[in-house]
Amino acid sequence: MGLTMRACYKGALEYDFGYGRMFSLRETIAKEVLKDKFYVYTEWLKTNHKTPKDELSKICENLRKAVGLSVYSFLTQSDCDGKLTLKEVKDIYEKIKDSKANLSLCYGAWYDEESDKDFINLLEDCIEHKRGLKWF
Repeated sequence: MGLTMRACYKGALEYDFGYGRMFSLRETIAKEVLKDKFYVYTEWLKTNHKTPKDELSKICENLRKAVGLSVYSFLTQSDCDGKLTLKEVKDIYEKIKDSKANLSLCYGAWYDEESDKDFINLLEDCIEHKRGLKWF
């Protein structure tokens, strides 16, 4: 079972990949945006249903402040059904467009150096067509 990520228009560039790749993509984006404050994201990842609500609220607010609303939206939405507005896409793109990190959406067997920019290419496709991004 996997997911598909694509721009919100017919015939859009799209990628199919697994949930592990989605986790890695989010982690990479968090590292790129947070840099030496990456611990804010890992602290959020450690929360669960037993985390007291006031503590959870504080942790979420720290993450939101550290990464901004757009990246926060991307990091915290459901793995299997999420979307970003064009404004959020543009904001994330501006924060990671010059990244040298591996933002590939390919399975390992299909990986090549061109794949490193898959997610950035997808964001550019959304911007070019003035559409948001969705995954399902």
